[in-house]
Amino acid sequence: MCLSLLMHPILLNSFTYVSHFCLLIILLGFLISTYAKHDESKFIIILTALYVCMYARQEFLLPLITVFISWIVFVLRQKKIRPDYSYLLFICIVFSLYFIFGFISFKAQGIDRSYFAFMQHFAANYMFWTKKPISIDEFKQLDIFNGANTMFQCLINNPLVFLKHIGTNILNYCINIFVHLERLIFPQPIFHFLGKLKHILFILSILYLFKILIKNRKWVNIKIFILEYKILSLMIGMVFFWSFFSIFFVYSEKHYVVLQMCWWILLLCLILNNHIKLFYNKIFLLFVLITIMWLVPTAKNIGFFHRAIADVDKQPNLKTIQYLKNNLSTKTENILTTELGFNAYLPDNYKETLTPSDDLKKYIHDSCIDLRKYLIDKHISIIFVNERMVFIANLGPGNEGKELLEHPENFGFRKQIIDPTLKTYLMLKINP
Repeated sequence: MCLSLLMHPILLNSFTYVSHFCLLIILLGFLISTYAKHDESKFIIILTALYVCMYARQEFLLPLITVFISWIVFVLRQKKIRPDYSYLLFICIVFSLYFIFGFISFKAQGIDRSYFAFMQHFAANYMFWTKKPISIDEFKQLDIFNGANTMFQCLINNPLVFLKHIGTNILNYCINIFVHLERLIFPQPIFHFLGKLKHILFILSILYLFKILIKNRKWVNIKIFILEYKILSLMIGMVFFWSFFSIFFVYSEKHYVVLQMCWWILLLCLILNNHIKLFYNKIFLLFVLITIMWLVPTAKNIGFFHRAIADVDKQPNLKTIQYLKNNLSTKTENILTTELGFNAYLPDNYKETLTPSDDLKKYIHDSCIDLRKYLIDKHISIIFVNERMVFIANLGPGNEGKELLEHPENFGFRKQIIDPTLKTYLMLKINP
């Protein structure tokens, strides 16, 4: 399962690696805690891991508080605090992070960070409901939550719309987790040739898992694990439970879902434990491992399965944001991009236009796209040219997409290199 996760497209992220970092820290915390002799030490080790992750992603405050309360209850029940090196580790981590980064900030662009993330993704759901793309300024003018400044105020001021947002996120999650688990059980680089048959096999696999879970009483494996590792199971449950908060209340983004993958793997392995006897044969297991490792795509061929790999280790989106921040404009700038999220890090005069989108269709006539008119009508002044944008430009009808890439000056743009090591670059509007 872990080897399969290494082939999962969810790990191929061209933005930041914050969630991947958090996932490694959490797993490292649980791994170290298994070697702790005392339950109290396990609480402190997991608290330390969650505290480190909270500097990267503030939603870890919720599981941290829950684990902290559980630790207090545990100490009160045993009526003493046992001296342990884990406390020294926690204190050192707290002071080190404070010395390096300062105190944790729960603000983003001067407003509550959770509210900022909520509104950013609520806007995406709102446009999905209305089937009408609108700018950030137009969305702010709607004032759907009547001047709310926190997520809780949003819930109080307009509960029906807030619940509709949650319902949409739950629906998106159900669809996304179907795809993510399918690619986990049937790794895309290995089973891509099956096409739609892979969907049928996955549904049959899920039905089989439910069958052995209920009829073969494999739920007993989960019960045995919980009874054997009570404290660890409690903390795994807390971390897993609170991972749904960001997904349901904010959005079912990949960087939220990736934090759950290790727990889904644990659950699947517990259900299948002592069921597939063939895997206990060392020769067969070695054969399976060698086969999987041989088929894992390398840097030379992974591009066949994913269109954002050339710059995957260089964080092109982050470097683009840094470049734009270092060269800020006071005019209104419209960015044509295949990636969402730039407006979260740039001033309000920077807008996003996502492509491909439905409004592009009206510019297609006689199997050709009037790209010049599209760029003029949308007031595009910046084009973010990454691998996906290149793919779309070359794939689109007519030759205007290819001409834009090869001769941007014909469209009134110039090529701007962000970083010499990147394949990604910008096209900037040439001022008349």
